[in-house]
Amino acid sequence: MPNGPMAMAGMSVPADGWLRGYPAFVSAWVVMMAAMMLPSLLPKLWEYARAVRGLGAGRAIGGVAAVWAGYLGVWAAIGVLVYPVQVAFGAMGAGMPAVARIAWIAVVSAAALALHGSAWRGRHLRCWRAGLPSAPTSRGGMRYAFQYGTRLGVHCSACGAGYTAVALALGVMDLRVMALATAAITLERLPLDVRRGAWHRCGVRLGRPRVRAKD
Repeated sequence: MPNGPMAMAGMSVPADGWLRGYPAFVSAWVVMMAAMMLPSLLPKLWEYARAVRGLGAGRAIGGVAAVWAGYLGVWAAIGVLVYPVQVAFGAMGAGMPAVARIAWIAVVSAAALALHGSAWRGRHLRCWRAGLPSAPTSRGGMRYAFQYGTRLGVHCSACGAGYTAVALALGVMDLRVMALATAAITLERLPLDVRRGAWHRCGVRLGRPRVRAKD
């Protein structure tokens, strides 16, 4: 296994050629991303299921499955793009010393922090928190569900890009890294009123500080 970013991601390049590792990488990537994003995705799936429950159980189950398929399809497409980048960095970083690894993680973390505060990411986060764009109907329901899933996947991958990049640099196969990234992503995507309630129960007060009027 190489010692570069590929190794830090917890994945290795097959000895008989990097192209042969494509299916395994993309499959593992989709599984990992699904596991990390599922806690924040479940409310969206539940919201859709409630919206289509009047269409019958079969259509509702099929619609939720289509949303899930569209969502995972976006992450699979991202995995296809990430793999050659990981292979390239792994080849360049073969034999990378510990200091260089720390520098690599620092660079990725700095870029992720800059992205985290960008207006582009904020727009995608607001779109994620929004409700269903329109009421699903029986006509074109599966197509609507799949398109809704892809939109969720785009918004999810965009507002979670920084977390994903840091997780890749640290080692996304590390369960501790996955747990921390999952907790951060889930907490951030909760509705504000839910987060306020959770933090109040933990003894954390939110809101603007009160300024005393000058006498």
